Amino acid sequence: MKMKRIFLTVVALFLLSATGFAQSGTAGPLTWDISDGTLTISGTGAMPDYTYDYEAPWYDYRNLITTVVIVDGVTSIGQWAFQYYSKLTSVTIPNSVTSIGESAFHSCIVLTSVTIPNSVTRIRELTFNGCSSLTAVTIGNNVISIGTRAFYGCSSLTNITIPGSVYSIGDGAFNGCSRLTAIDVSENNTAYASANGVLSNKAKSYLIRYPEGKQDASYNIPHSVTNIREEAFYDCIGLTSVTIPNSVISIGDKAFAGCSGLTSVSIPNSVTSIGGNTFSVCSSLTSVTIPESVTSIGNYAFSWCEGLTSVTNLNSTPQNINKNVFDGIVLSNITLYVLTGSVEKYKAAAIWKDFKEIKAYIPSAIESPAAKSSINIYPNPFTETFKVGGIPASTEVIVSDLSGRTVLRQNITVDESVAVGNLPKGIYIVNIEGKTVKGVKR
Repeated sequence: MKMKRIFLTVVALFLLSATGFAQSGTAGPLTWDISDGTLTISGTGAMPDYTYDYEAPWYDYRNLITTVVIVDGVTSIGQWAFQYYSKLTSVTIPNSVTSIGESAFHSCIVLTSVTIPNSVTRIRELTFNGCSSLTAVTIGNNVISIGTRAFYGCSSLTNITIPGSVYSIGDGAFNGCSRLTAIDVSENNTAYASANGVLSNKAKSYLIRYPEGKQDASYNIPHSVTNIREEAFYDCIGLTSVTIPNSVISIGDKAFAGCSGLTSVSIPNSVTSIGGNTFSVCSSLTSVTIPESVTSIGNYAFSWCEGLTSVTNLNSTPQNINKNVFDGIVLSNITLYVLTGSVEKYKAAAIWKDFKEIKAYIPSAIESPAAKSSINIYPNPFTETFKVGGIPASTEVIVSDLSGRTVLRQNITVDESVAVGNLPKGIYIVNIEGKTVKGVKR
């Protein structure tokens, strides 16, 4: 049966290319015809859904179809109707169409632009997945949902605008869009928002997607964010540093996975768990600090972070972790820093004991990110107050003692002083925007 279909396809293609022969047929209540590379579908009613791409009646001519014209009166585009049509460059969708099926244009690799009319309410799962030449997408003003991985792998897409009607966006809808620099959202949208092209919920408490093609090397997550969603920074290879504020309490699975250019990231004390694969394949990450607040670390969280030379864990009790947390890394080459008094605990703990050596945490022994930044505190040493230089606007200052315990937390603006008169004399670690500075109180 398979050989017969291949034979008929070859014969049909030969006739079409050699003689200009036109082919036509029916699809449910609709009619279709092919002429000079254009597939025209007309009639009144819904196009059938197809379980497999080869069930579509025009499938045998897919390698000759360059244009699809759907005539007004057709009410739906069937599931898998045009999957893998490698010569399809343009499609016309009329306002009569209210539904586009799952994977309808999956992997149409030369399709360059598409306009979703106002009549359509849903862009379903995988609809334009793998359309690597798609550069322009217009989403109609009545679309209410964008399905999981709907535009996954649209590597030529540079920007997209979410209309006010959309209230649901599926996981990974814009992943694999390596040139995407901005995800803009209409101000009328009540579910989503965008700041500098970064997609979030309306309240800006959930960071949903940072565009892969955004050119900024560093990013400071806004203080309004409490949750970094799953795959939020997935494959953002251009990022070298990310600052996570103390407002964040949750980091989703694969949030930073594949960020191969990421060299530094600071996890704040507000985070209690690190999800699975969160930093997997961050191959340029040289050091990481796990704050005292983190009680659980998901599978493969730091897998294949081959550039790691040190890990600092400020939890006094070793977390119970799976060996795959550091999969693809030779732990015997990495130094583990822990709080004074916890060294022996980590030496006896499964997985943690496999590190090259376990040392007491001494801040000066570990390169401070602030050493490479303009952020500083002055005067230093200080007595009653100090100020912070190098901050653009308001920020949060966190002061910790050498055991890692937070002793002061204060929001300040530029030129505002931090009051430390009630602190005992000694050495403190000052955390500003994820950067740490050693300070001396006299």
